[in-house]
Amino acid sequence: MRHTLFFVAVIFPAVLVSTALAEIWCYDANKQFLGVHQSGLTFFLPEPKKSFELSATTGYVAFSPYYFQEDGCEEQPYTMLPMNRIALGPDGKLHSGSSPLVRFIPGSYLNARNGCVRIEAGQWTEADSFSKPVEISDSEIPIAFPVAFPLTYKYVQAGSVQYGKVHTGTPARTPPQRRRYMR
Repeated sequence: MRHTLFFVAVIFPAVLVSTALAEIWCYDANKQFLGVHQSGLTFFLPEPKKSFELSATTGYVAFSPYYFQEDGCEEQPYTMLPMNRIALGPDGKLHSGSSPLVRFIPGSYLNARNGCVRIEAGQWTEADSFSKPVEISDSEIPIAFPVAFPLTYKYVQAGSVQYGKVHTGTPARTPPQRRRYMR
């Protein structure tokens, strides 16, 4: 019983306080900040709180097609992107997903060359979730594309468990600095 109390009262809090959180920041060859590394070539931008995948061949944001309910690529376009993800659309503009979601089996999509591709019967067997694309202005993204390779990664300590809330896609917060008063 005494060992359990000692662990709970002394050891456990010490582990929580001393556990440092860290992020891996990524920069391109021009020392331009790309965001917090998530995996592969996927990065999280603290502002506007969205992630994006970088194309390894072009240095631009990866492509995501527009889908249509009918087979002629007409009427309302839809995307499969979530609201917190950015991609390059067939119109050459950055976009993300939105709310509400609509479920359907698409009849066609616009490819990277803005060409309409009909989806044959049986190619898509179950309804998926889609949303209307929301255009992201260049001013919202603090990155100049294309980025210059090679990329550089920097390990950055970002605080401690008692100050930061950490889960996938959210950067840790640096603890506030204490003010020192001179007497």
